[in-house]
Amino acid sequence: MINLQQAYNLCLAALKPTSVEKIRFDSSLGRVLAHDIRAKRDMPPFNKAAVDGYACIAPQAEQKLRVIGQIAAGAHKHFDMKPGEAVSIMTGAPVPKDADWVVMKEDIEQISDREILIHYPGRKSNIAIQGEDYTLDEKLIASGTIIQPQHIGLMAAEGYVEIQVAKWPTVQIITTGSELVEPDKAPKASQIRNSNAWQLKAQLQAIGIQADYPGIVADDKPSLNKVMESCSKYDLSIFTGGVSMGDFDFVPQLIQDAGYEIIFHKIAVKPGKPTLLAKKGNSVILGLPGNPISGFIQFILLGKPMIYAACGAKILDADLIMPAGERIASKKSDRDSWIPVKIIKNKLFPVKYNGSGHLAALTDTHGFACVPAEKISVEKGELLHARSI
Repeated sequence: MINLQQAYNLCLAALKPTSVEKIRFDSSLGRVLAHDIRAKRDMPPFNKAAVDGYACIAPQAEQKLRVIGQIAAGAHKHFDMKPGEAVSIMTGAPVPKDADWVVMKEDIEQISDREILIHYPGRKSNIAIQGEDYTLDEKLIASGTIIQPQHIGLMAAEGYVEIQVAKWPTVQIITTGSELVEPDKAPKASQIRNSNAWQLKAQLQAIGIQADYPGIVADDKPSLNKVMESCSKYDLSIFTGGVSMGDFDFVPQLIQDAGYEIIFHKIAVKPGKPTLLAKKGNSVILGLPGNPISGFIQFILLGKPMIYAACGAKILDADLIMPAGERIASKKSDRDSWIPVKIIKNKLFPVKYNGSGHLAALTDTHGFACVPAEKISVEKGELLHARSI
């Protein structure tokens, strides 16, 4: 049995790096950027008025200025300005080259169409200087960034209409269990509805991957052998169920029979101890336990970072360190325990949780916090590692 950090490192190295494709910037949300985005010009590209007001030279309180013209945003006008003159200017408009100050409109008195009186010149120039945000060819977004809305806005500002991103690995979900029926079926007394495949499919959709799902596979060797043949067609096959030590948990042996090397099988973590990683050539299998929360959290801790690593992402996960908002009782264990929590005002609060089969606990959950092995309680204010959903 290995610890979670060891399993994490092995997962990051498991998938082959993906290739690159070109897409439109407005379809890139959540994708991994495959090249640097560099500035195509200075920003601002000229000295720009930061407020509506009057551009002038070294203004003084109670000074009268002669208005010689107006510049609207988007307009480009040339003025040879002298002290004692002003130009009416709108926010975003280019400041005349001789002007060194923009007085806010609310700080002047309009004497006539051609004359103003400055009551207060202000404490700053109200001019955004050319290149103060960034300069030509400056790196704005690094290759390996997971693209968020703010990145898309910056690409739009710099005219990056087509960009290169990492292709997603191909993924399939395989759910095993003779006790399972799909959500649209009425379960018999000894059956339950399949939730694992659908929550995994949703987690993959949330990062942009449309995974294949062939349906429930029965807990028998012929059925499992048949689906095992399909794994070589995918970069990643995620199994849920059948990886523990029960009489009908055939998956680990059949994985080996199919020529896969089992890299690890059992992690010192709770829930998710039976998690498995196997590989044959460029085909990887991640085996997750059948208990719903076990599979949910292990995909967050291992599956998602594995996928992002294959895409060349620089930041693979969002590990948080936060204080407990109240005392958290825990059962003594030789494994680190990840428990569902709410995050309220940057503090962690446990939610009602009856174990790894308690899927309803996740409806009010913001993330998971790690209670270290051997701890029987976490005191209020004690710092814990956490991961948001």
